[in-house]
Amino acid sequence: MNTQVARELVSEFRQLKARRAERLERMRECLAGFGEVYRAAHPPPVRSPLPERMAAMGEAVRIFADLRERVRAECPADFSILGVLRRHHDELTHSCLLAWLLDPRGDHEHGALFLL
Repeated sequence: MNTQVARELVSEFRQLKARRAERLERMRECLAGFGEVYRAAHPPPVRSPLPERMAAMGEAVRIFADLRERVRAECPADFSILGVLRRHHDELTHSCLLAWLLDPRGDHEHGALFLL
């Protein structure tokens, strides 16, 4: 390879490298602009202070406990749907009922609610 050809190749390589650097810089600028637009359109959520969140959680627990007590007061302690159906001693019925409730794809249409 003669010197002239080598110089032309080096020159062409430098030009390619410069164009690549320009494209990368334009991509960085574009991504930076996109990031600014995205952050402006999607501000981070504002969280309330921890004491307020803890107070709200305590209130939710209190409401749940009150509801549980009302349900317990309204239902007799020995109530059993299987007892009403006279199936309270039938283990197969118990198993089938549990399998139905615990199947997230069951036709009860409550998904995994009973697994929680």
